[in-house]
Amino acid sequence: MDKQFRYKAHDSQGNNKSGLIKASNKQEAVQKLKKLSLLPISVKVEKGNFTLKKYMDKLNSIDIIATKVGYKDKYLFCRQLSSMLRSGIPIVQGLNSLAQQAKNPTLKKAIEDITIEIEKGRSLSNALKKYSSIFSGYFIKLVEVGETGGFLEETLSNLSDYYKRENEKKKEIISNISYPVITMGASIVVLILLMVKVLPNFIKTFKKLDIELPLPTKILLNLSNFMSNYWWLLVIAIVSFIAAIYYAYQSQKGRRFIDSVLLKIPILKSFITENSLILFARNLSLLERSGVAFLQSMQIVNQNISNIIIQERLERARLRIKDGINITSAIREQQVFPDIALQMIQTGEQTGELDDKLKDIVDFYEDEVEEKFSRMVSLLEPALIIFLTVVIGGIVASVILPIFKMSQGY
Repeated sequence: MDKQFRYKAHDSQGNNKSGLIKASNKQEAVQKLKKLSLLPISVKVEKGNFTLKKYMDKLNSIDIIATKVGYKDKYLFCRQLSSMLRSGIPIVQGLNSLAQQAKNPTLKKAIEDITIEIEKGRSLSNALKKYSSIFSGYFIKLVEVGETGGFLEETLSNLSDYYKRENEKKKEIISNISYPVITMGASIVVLILLMVKVLPNFIKTFKKLDIELPLPTKILLNLSNFMSNYWWLLVIAIVSFIAAIYYAYQSQKGRRFIDSVLLKIPILKSFITENSLILFARNLSLLERSGVAFLQSMQIVNQNISNIIIQERLERARLRIKDGINITSAIREQQVFPDIALQMIQTGEQTGELDDKLKDIVDFYEDEVEEKFSRMVSLLEPALIIFLTVVIGGIVASVILPIFKMSQGY
């Protein structure tokens, strides 16, 4: 089936041309333009009318949490700079080219400043330190090792693979939770409309009839009356609660409290621990392969662990290793990672293949986490159906009870 492609092109005289052309795919569209003596500049599928699928696809491309420079931006930066350096393009020239192509204004400004620093004689890793809010200590250390060892291109290529995997994983998570989130959001909107707009009409009717209302109906109508008259209090309460959580998490004490609470919730504890383990093992493996000393690698990796409780335990383990305790025993003392992972680390220590065992941990637990996440998402749909059945069914029953009572002659 042919699609519509919108194109921009130059004709034989160098004039700009644009329009639509039908073709089964992009390559065929380009060939058709060339037969018309047009040099294609841009060929893109023309967007059609709104469909739910297109809306969901668009939603899946949105970040859950807005970031200044996301995984995709970093992936493209590392991949393109690696390719340029491998092709023999000087680093300053390569960075200038990347700054011109960058769509993210924060990254664009950072690249421009980094280029200026390198022109002044600083190394890439030192120039990156100015933008530690964008490039983590882990990223900067790997670049520094790559520069020192003369394999910067390979280091950037490894980093691009890392960010590509993280970006794909994030998109997969968003794709999986989009439907339940939209369904839950729509359900909440419907319930609010029922309580605020529909039920007040029943209140007026029941008052006119002057009948004794059953207890469930009284509770429901009082709740509806409260929401109709004091909805702004509910909005203030919700916004205040979210703001309080956010600002509490900005402080060390508040963050420790919230992170400790999260680790006490059984399902969340498993996800947080295993995700921290994957991050720990993958980053430590990459630093080990790059030749960074183990204790220094562990210090850098620990700083990237998001849960501060796990981060502190791993830092205590690092200090124990520094004192001469073996890696497995030091981590086991902190009771932070599962026994299977500790056994793999112990085997790696004993055989001198720690790097390979860390990669095995990543492969094993990534499958575990994905399976658990898929199982949870699959349970969300029936849980939503049960929730809606109970809540909306309860509302309907509470409204019908007085009417049924009247029909029985009470």
